[in-house]
Amino acid sequence: MAQVAQQPEVEIVERNLAIRNRTRTLGELDAILWHKQKQEYWHWELTFKHYLGFAEDFWPGPNPSDHFHRKYHRGLEHQFPLAHHPAAQPFLPGPIKHQHLLSRGVLYYPAGYTLPPPAGAHPQHLRGTWWPLEQLPKSSNYLILKKKYWLNAAQFLALKPILHTAESVIRHVHTVNCPTMLLMQHATGELSPGFVVPDNWISNAQARYTQTTRE
Repeated sequence: MAQVAQQPEVEIVERNLAIRNRTRTLGELDAILWHKQKQEYWHWELTFKHYLGFAEDFWPGPNPSDHFHRKYHRGLEHQFPLAHHPAAQPFLPGPIKHQHLLSRGVLYYPAGYTLPPPAGAHPQHLRGTWWPLEQLPKSSNYLILKKKYWLNAAQFLALKPILHTAESVIRHVHTVNCPTMLLMQHATGELSPGFVVPDNWISNAQARYTQTTRE
């Protein structure tokens, strides 16, 4: 949202606008913008997510119940029509002329097999790698990011955190028993994003994938 606010041609006039029909909340619109040059209102839906490629048509998040196409289609099929719902009109500053779905984030490709990017992904999307515990490269060192830094790794790096060995990372994941975001250090000193996941995440993702193929 901060990046949107810095654009000189637009002004954010509403954020997280709740749409209610009497006592029932129908949903929430992320942002309503006023385009100064075109003199019209725009509706933007904004997300920042991490998705791990599990199968060609299934890219779940660290929580496998959330996945790329569910978020993508919810924006198109629910959020966009909501802005034109009769109940929404009293809450809007004016008619909506344009709508945009801006989904920022990182797509993590599996270390053990090749997947094409999900349909709808930008050709120049940010990329990372994810590993099951037993496949985490033992020769590399890693930074472990707490969840509050998942969307702001630069803030984390400013703290000058210590590097961990693969063995230390594996012990950490066994302790927390949930997907863990990493920055992997390469021989050049460059850092690249990654996730390492415990066995229960893989089994949950498989169950979710099986469910989606039956729907």
